[in-house]
Amino acid sequence: MALWKLDRADSSRRRKGRARAIAHEEHPDGLEGLQDLFTGEYGFETGHYDSVIHDYRETLMSSLPQSVSPGLSSSLTRLYALVAPSASQSSLPPAGTLTHLLHLAPSGQILPHVDNLEASGRLILGLSLGAERILRLQKGLEEGWDVRLPSGSVYVQK
Repeated sequence: MALWKLDRADSSRRRKGRARAIAHEEHPDGLEGLQDLFTGEYGFETGHYDSVIHDYRETLMSSLPQSVSPGLSSSLTRLYALVAPSASQSSLPPAGTLTHLLHLAPSGQILPHVDNLEASGRLILGLSLGAERILRLQKGLEEGWDVRLPSGSVYVQK
């Protein structure tokens, strides 16, 4: 669903139908073929305006397509409940939330930065799909630590 939304916003090269072709083959964790969806001929941007994100695609999501499966809808409702527990779950995403979709290329990276609270809000929920990534956290000038984010992991920053 995220790739579908990003493909609609991608003005360079669209991969029609590719994002909908998720392989739900019998696999214990349901991730068979998932990684293949995140690689290929996408129109990745080389650098973000603030120079901290490289080789990426992004868009904001204010609504979901009508064709969202009940399983996905249920999963999204649970994720949004982590960020906006009092928000009405009758619409996804809930009113008052900003959903930022970011797709990193295999070579993509997000360099150390401080999020703008006015733009991002006080709570950030991340869902990592595709290849495993490392989230590096650091407070001020202190030594940081790495968190391994396998595909399907969720993290909350507050």
